[in-house]
Amino acid sequence: MLAGRVTVVQRVSGGAHAAVYRLVALVLALAVGTGLAQAFVVQQGNVYDRIYQATFGTGFGATTVLSYAVPLTLTALAFATAYKIKLWNIGGEGQLFIGAWAASGIAFTFPGIPGPLLIALMIAASAVGGALWILVPALARIYLGVTEVVTTLMLNFVAVLWMTYFALNVWPPTPRDPLITSKEIPTRADLPTFTIATVTIRVGLVIALAIALVLALVFRKTRFGYAVRLAGASQPAAEYAGIPIRRLQLRVLLLSGGLAGMAGGIELVGDVHRLSDELSTNTGYNGIGVAVLAGSVLAVVPLMALVFGGLLAAGYALRLDGLSTNATLFLTGFVLLLAAIGESASRFRVLFIRARDVVASAATGPPTGGFKRVTPEAAKEPT
Repeated sequence: MLAGRVTVVQRVSGGAHAAVYRLVALVLALAVGTGLAQAFVVQQGNVYDRIYQATFGTGFGATTVLSYAVPLTLTALAFATAYKIKLWNIGGEGQLFIGAWAASGIAFTFPGIPGPLLIALMIAASAVGGALWILVPALARIYLGVTEVVTTLMLNFVAVLWMTYFALNVWPPTPRDPLITSKEIPTRADLPTFTIATVTIRVGLVIALAIALVLALVFRKTRFGYAVRLAGASQPAAEYAGIPIRRLQLRVLLLSGGLAGMAGGIELVGDVHRLSDELSTNTGYNGIGVAVLAGSVLAVVPLMALVFGGLLAAGYALRLDGLSTNATLFLTGFVLLLAAIGESASRFRVLFIRARDVVASAATGPPTGGFKRVTPEAAKEPT
């Protein structure tokens, strides 16, 4: 008679099990990372207290984290949206700058427009600019088979040069500034704020949260969302069902570029107020990390953006305490690495099954019960 147990790895498709894995991995990563900083870098003072004060321990810290979270949410949504159909938009950084450039063009071309209308037009223009910037990579991918990873990534550098030319030559500040920056946009093109306790919140955060929730509902409840999920799960099945794959891919990529471009427009009317390279410090690339931490679940993206915003705010505070930029990047990367491992581990579950049950199931047919193989279903994929 067979005795003992057999280890079986079961593939799962999200749910509470995956959320627990991600949360545990993130907490472990934060604990180990801050412990390393305390032990080897910051010898004086309490790192944990410093991070707490720089994030949610003070009104200023919480305001800073929320400010970081707005563009991170939108660039992460841009990546996650394209990934729903298994396309990789690595050009969020460039689309953000082009979105800010388009919004600046509206502000400087029509300075007499009333404030609320001007803000709305600038944000709309930023979305259009981001969508147009990804149009060429989208067409190349769909009709020529050119990988969008390379084209969207390379256009990031073109976008920075494009923004630099307009900031220094078309809309230069008066007097001239040695930094890469344009003149300021009109003061009425400033997103309003509201205060809860001592925390200042810009309306841009509300916009980003609303977009995330709307997208989650669209991809979950509409025919468009179902078609995207089906095409992402199995393109041959989608083609057999009569779904126009090319048109669908184009629409998704334009939506993705528009979201990233909107991040630039909202930053322009929110915190920066001028076309500048300070609009983004790798926000487009960091958005990819946020999307990965969220498992590309659109409704979870804002929460992970807050976590990543906390990492950025904490890193800046630790640099003021003597932590070098390289050490800060190492700690941030270490946290993201462990969190990514947790994300990958969340897709599997380890089961311990009696050997006699394995033999019996092999003899009677496909396994049932606790060690049944679970495969993702397009119609039940979390959004």
